[in-house]
Amino acid sequence: MNAVAGAASVASKGPRPRSREGSFGWAVDAFAASLRRWPDALPGACVFVAAAVLVVTLVHLFELPGGVLPALPVLALPMVPHSLRLLLQRLAAVAIACAASAVAGELVQQLPWLLLPLVATITFVGFYSFARGLDFFIFMIGVGCPALFFWNAAAGGDVATMVWTAAQQLFVGVLAAGLLGMAFLRGREEAMLRDRLAGGFESLAATLRLPPSDERHVGAEWSIQRSGETERLLARLRVRLGPCVAYDNFGILAAAMRAVLGWNRLRRVVRVLPHPPGSLETISGLTEEVRGKIALQCDALSAAIRAGRPAAFIDLEPVFAHFERRCREALATTGPTLSGAGRTRLETYSALYRMLQSVMRVAVEATGRRAVAIPDTVPLPSHDRDLGGNLPALIAELLRAPNRWVGLFAAKATLGTLIAFSFAAIYPAWGGAEVLVLMSLLLSSLSMGGINAAFSMRLVGLIAALFVALLTIVVALPNAQDPWVYAAVLAAALFPGAIAMQSPAAAPIGLSFAMSVFFALTASDSLSVSLAPIQDRFTSVFGATVISWAVFVLVRPVYARDRLNAGLAATLRALRDSMLLEPLSAGATAATRRASRKREESLQQIARAELATFDRIVGDATVELAMSRERVEILGAVRSSLEEALLAAFTLMRLREAQAMALADAPNGPAVDAAVRRAAALLGELADSLEGRGELESMFARVEPEELASARASIAADEGRSGIDSMDLAAAIVSMIEVLDLETRTLLGELVRRERQLEGERRFAVGGVAC
Repeated sequence: MNAVAGAASVASKGPRPRSREGSFGWAVDAFAASLRRWPDALPGACVFVAAAVLVVTLVHLFELPGGVLPALPVLALPMVPHSLRLLLQRLAAVAIACAASAVAGELVQQLPWLLLPLVATITFVGFYSFARGLDFFIFMIGVGCPALFFWNAAAGGDVATMVWTAAQQLFVGVLAAGLLGMAFLRGREEAMLRDRLAGGFESLAATLRLPPSDERHVGAEWSIQRSGETERLLARLRVRLGPCVAYDNFGILAAAMRAVLGWNRLRRVVRVLPHPPGSLETISGLTEEVRGKIALQCDALSAAIRAGRPAAFIDLEPVFAHFERRCREALATTGPTLSGAGRTRLETYSALYRMLQSVMRVAVEATGRRAVAIPDTVPLPSHDRDLGGNLPALIAELLRAPNRWVGLFAAKATLGTLIAFSFAAIYPAWGGAEVLVLMSLLLSSLSMGGINAAFSMRLVGLIAALFVALLTIVVALPNAQDPWVYAAVLAAALFPGAIAMQSPAAAPIGLSFAMSVFFALTASDSLSVSLAPIQDRFTSVFGATVISWAVFVLVRPVYARDRLNAGLAATLRALRDSMLLEPLSAGATAATRRASRKREESLQQIARAELATFDRIVGDATVELAMSRERVEILGAVRSSLEEALLAAFTLMRLREAQAMALADAPNGPAVDAAVRRAAALLGELADSLEGRGELESMFARVEPEELASARASIAADEGRSGIDSMDLAAAIVSMIEVLDLETRTLLGELVRRERQLEGERRFAVGGVAC
């Protein structure tokens, strides 16, 4: 009876409530969940542990000091790409950094007042370069080594001996970790990227094979988290491959995949616009064959991307030509039924399919091994290359027009490093000073996503590492005088952190755990480990964790919603400015064409770059955003509307240009131009509202712009007097303006829904993700 009552009591209480995302309890749950998934993380964890054991063994074999410097390559092993080119670059970076630091260290000893300015300058440039794409490990070597050497030089150490010892430690660590990374981790980002891109095309193919009536029941084809992960994988691939055709082609494939998915959503938008009686059935029948062919091309692209081979091109021209011919036959035979709006819809479908054909051709070419030239008619700007690997261009950017967000991140990270450096300089005899300097650099550079959530995770990793280290010292290390036994003990102690590092949701916990255990158990030059240096090392890791958190939260904090709003506003203004460009006419000079194309590409690149930043912010801040699934869904809807608006604006520009080429003085030109200007103004007003210069909800009161109604009336009045091509182009332009207007209103609705959902919720700060 008591047992039954007890069971009923437990059942009445229900499941244990989930901890709030970002809290300490939530971090503990994330750590436990990552450990439960250990089979999936086993390969990567084994590589990390093997690298740690190998480095420690080699350090003892060559009778080198253990400690911080040999640990850097091991800790960076899961976070950086690997290749022979990168290994050679990292070895060269070690040599250059050590040689330059030796010269500068002697100078600092003679002119002590240069110490802080020199450290501040090197640190700021290093963090700025890292945020703009510099390899993470080269950043740690190029900034961490000088900071450590300068600290030792200021404390009166022998600079030459210190640099020589450090160079040997780093060469051992870089070679051991780099060779293992090349053997077991090389190419993983490319494999993951291929899977993401192929998955997008597969999703579209499945959607296109559905009946039109079932399309509206299909969920999102591409989540905002996967889009953010694609951007991160592209960034890692850029570091591994460097500037090359293969990286450019992957960037084109990613842009093409998003454009094709956006085209499909845009096609659905056209279906929900008002249609005359009978026209929707005509369109549905005409598009069935086209959609089947497009699905076959998507299947071919998906299979080729997964296999790493060129895709077979399915010639869509005959089916598109047949589609356009049938559209014109429908226009000619149905008479008044398909005049006006019906003509507009059919011509708009035709324009969208022509755009898709060009995108598909470029995507197929990008699966090959040759450089792809993107035609002007294709809405795919060349993939943005960050400047991290181009030092002259980076310095020029810093001197002329530094990026606002990157500069803010670099300034705050530099401030955190200087605080740690100053504390270590004041107490040079403290055993944890060296770790504090380097860990402040490491943790500031990894201040991505929600700062509070990362802080909770790092504390959990630090506390777990403390218990494991103490248990190891008391139970195992007294009997670990043999190097092989010591290596086995170290591997067992590191294993939980290595498992957690393989899970994106628990990576900060795993890193904090691994570096704390590594530093604690390798603190001495001998195999016997005492408690005093362990206490110093744990204290220094905790201090570096607190410093990086406090600086990014308290000094000019960057809040996720503000940064997202700024990026959205910049994208909308770039779209507005591109729409306001005068279309090129048949009489335009070559110089005018080049200038117009250059400006247009620049504006489109701004819009694309801001969308990529949007993806990275959402992807890196998923931990904090996960507090509300609805918030993630809203951001996904906002991202989709932006992509569709970008494609609609591009198509609109191309249609206007085609009209200007065909007929320089179209009777309906002024009315259409007025409608375009009004649609562009609406984008500008929405951008102003996002930045606090207007109320979002007040924009809902607007009715359909008079300019759009006037343009429709002008086309209807002109029907039968102008040539069929000129009139159809004008109709397609007006229809695309309608699509853009609908997308703008949809975007406005999602933004208002987001504002309402965020009311009363605590804002959270983000770190380097704002770059």
